[in-house]
Amino acid sequence: TDFLKYSYSPDIADSYCIKAVPACMISALIPAIVFTFLRNGTLFSAEGTAFGFSVYNMFICAGACIGLPLTANLPLDIISQKLLRSRGAILGYKSVDELYDVNSVLVSADMLFPEGTVSATSVKIFPKTRTNEALLEAASLAFHANSIMIQLFDDVVKNNYGILYPVENFSVEENMGYCGWIRNKRILFGNRDLMTSHSIEGLPSKSKESEYAESGQEILYLSVSGNISAMFAVEVRSDKKVKKWAKRLCKNKVSLIVKSTDPCITVKKISRLMDIPVDMIKVIPKRLHSDFDAETSSVENLSSSMVCTGRFTSLAQLLTGCKIVYSSAVRGLIINTVFMLFGIIFCLLLMITKAYETDYIYASAFAMAEYNIICTAITYLTVTAKKL
Repeated sequence: TDFLKYSYSPDIADSYCIKAVPACMISALIPAIVFTFLRNGTLFSAEGTAFGFSVYNMFICAGACIGLPLTANLPLDIISQKLLRSRGAILGYKSVDELYDVNSVLVSADMLFPEGTVSATSVKIFPKTRTNEALLEAASLAFHANSIMIQLFDDVVKNNYGILYPVENFSVEENMGYCGWIRNKRILFGNRDLMTSHSIEGLPSKSKESEYAESGQEILYLSVSGNISAMFAVEVRSDKKVKKWAKRLCKNKVSLIVKSTDPCITVKKISRLMDIPVDMIKVIPKRLHSDFDAETSSVENLSSSMVCTGRFTSLAQLLTGCKIVYSSAVRGLIINTVFMLFGIIFCLLLMITKAYETDYIYASAFAMAEYNIICTAITYLTVTAKKL
């Protein structure tokens, strides 16, 4: 909702002009009165009035900074065009005002590790295990947990989630895995620590595990009714686009707050896969999952100044875009402020040194035009220098 309100929201240059325009007018009016009085001895003669208006106009032109409309609108336009390609939209500068100082973002593990990033390099099925049934039970547990490990069972489920079993008495065990009851059988799916904590016997030795798992892979176990049923060597990879935008967020001082029920998704794992510092990642404990869900739950409608598809890459581009627009606009304002002050000072020097009495003064209108064109060109280069 509030599409038009955000689309027509004022930008940083509008707010700046509310103060800058009166200041510029006063800075032009005072010298015009002073120098007219010093030159003519009166303000009310025809020659004095004409001279006063000329001086006033010169100061106004020097401090006009006609590049100001570009400071926010140009980077906002450029960023918006790029965001449309990823099906995101910034509705107006209000988005930038609200989100340029964001320092953290809530993401779930499935946003960081989308389809195709999790696979089983090897699977060992233990004796007396009905393979398809055990895998279907594990898939049911992973699906109920909203775990990225559901990707391990793509061949079993084949996008037909209606074949999965209902799970009762489900629980997540911190940093170990999850537990639930399916068809009156207790199902455990997690790491070695989970099996040990539930006194599951028959675990392979750690040396045996190393034969199945290569460097960087994780070993997960499936237990059905107290018996080891399967062992998975799991490889988690980073998605190229997700990694790129995770790094861009961290470069812009935005931390990742991650919700995960998966035992193999740790701070160090995410840091290594995404190539971002450990101190920019926080995997929240189980007790905060309900708070996370409350903040990220779906709603019927919302007053929002930006929209995206819900993918991590789309969200990251929006937040990065807001920061780029803000920094570009601030740089543009600084440049224009410098030009405004320099122009007023330059005009003061012209008046103090009586340079207006030389032939150059007749070219002053052209000189002011050149000055403003240069100011606008530098503003353009400044606000378009940083890309998304």
